[in-house]
Amino acid sequence: MAAAVEAEDGAETGQVVFFNASGDVLNAVSVGVLPDALTFSPDGTKVLVANEGEPVLDDDGNLIVDPQGSISIIDLTNGVADATVTTLDFTEFDSQVADLRADGVRIFPGRLPSADFEPELIAISPDGTKAFATLQENNAVAVVDLATKTIAGIQPLGVKDFSKGLPELTSFEISDRGDITNGGEALVTATGETIELGGFSGLFYDGVAENGNLKFLVIPDRGPNGDVTAGNRPFLLPDYQARIVSLELNETTGDVTITDELFLTRPDGTPITGLPNIPALTSEQWMPQVTL
Repeated sequence: MAAAVEAEDGAETGQVVFFNASGDVLNAVSVGVLPDALTFSPDGTKVLVANEGEPVLDDDGNLIVDPQGSISIIDLTNGVADATVTTLDFTEFDSQVADLRADGVRIFPGRLPSADFEPELIAISPDGTKAFATLQENNAVAVVDLATKTIAGIQPLGVKDFSKGLPELTSFEISDRGDITNGGEALVTATGETIELGGFSGLFYDGVAENGNLKFLVIPDRGPNGDVTAGNRPFLLPDYQARIVSLELNETTGDVTITDELFLTRPDGTPITGLPNIPALTSEQWMPQVTL
């Protein structure tokens, strides 16, 4: 396990600290200023670190120092104890400001790429040959060649032309949500009331149905639970089973209909309910079994 640790002084280089499964420190290596994100290569022989290098300001908002953003490559080929670090900066692009801007990379006036580029997040290609670090303030991505340990280039992400108009928002109502059921049987509260399906969070586009409707998946993760009151959240339907709901939108009529519900279960087949599913206090250790 590896953790990115920034220095107390925002202008100093940070560290990546390695731990074993018991939480013992195995090694710590220096990287760039303000390590913000890290990831292991698919074969586990490298750790890539995005060092953001944010400006350091005083209490009045005046600039004290603007450290360089950078990307660190930690080589674990010889093991964690003998890890080596190569940190790449962006100074080679300081002479390319005009070309970068012409390509669509955003660089703030009066600044050079070496200080203006602030790598935020980083990912590695499945074959382990390249890494990609987001430069969100610059609307670009830095591409790293892991074989040569060099920054291969800066890829602009393009811009949106707002002169062509702004997006328009249209709201659609679900025509018939129906009462919450488990296996077709309506659930009732302690007072004998039914509750309409709702509490939706997140909406995921799932393509076009054969009838031309747009398909979506939605998670009613809040289910029938009431609002928090006095630090308590009431579970109005303790037997409510967590689920994923399929929706279809008819763009012509604006009708939204529920077409299916996928009920979620534990590995043993028992329902995941609205009540806590893992005890908070136990004398036994529990480790989830996950296959990726």
